[in-house]
Order: sequence, then structure tokens, then C-alpha cells
Amino acid sequence: MSRGYHEAWHGKRMYTICSQLILNSIYWVKQVDDPPVIRMTYASRESRGRRRGTPFEIVVTDNGRESSERDAPFIFELGYTTKVMGMVLVLHRREA
Repeated sequence: MSRGYHEAWHGKRMYTICSQLILNSIYWVKQVDDPPVIRMTYASRESRGRRRGTPFEIVVTDNGRESSERDAPFIFELGYTTKVMGMVLVLHRREA
């Protein structure tokens, strides 16, 4: 594992990524009338079916408003949001 990859998933960066995922879910569950449900799961590299070279995966799901088909191509664009107000902090997918 390269040093850069290792550093990206530890310490402050990992805290920031997880915090933003959870804050995003909190925002969206408040937009629907159903009781809020947010789940965070973790899968290690030993988990069945993991892609080679992927040390772990964190998945955050919620029962907030679904993303539209129209938004799908833009969801991981830097700065893209459908939120109406507030500061926007987004996760940007880096191409390998």
C-alpha cells in the first residue's frame, strides 16, 4: 500500500470523510416524513467478495430522498450539490 493511500484513510481525513457522510445522511433524512434511519457498515478486506487491492469499504445508507436519475452523472463532481442552503462539503471521487 502506498504511503499516500495509507494516510488518506487514517486520522483526520478518515474522521472528516465519515463525518461528512453522516452529516449528509442527517440532512437528507430530515427532508422526508418517515422516521429517520441511518446505517453505517464496514467491510474489511477479508470479507467475502471484496475487490482485490481494496483494504476496506465504508457504506453509509439512509432513508432520505433518493437521488434522481438526472443527478446521477454529477453526484461525484467536485462542488456538486442539490442542497438548497448552507455550506457545501462534498466527497469527490478521485480517478485512479
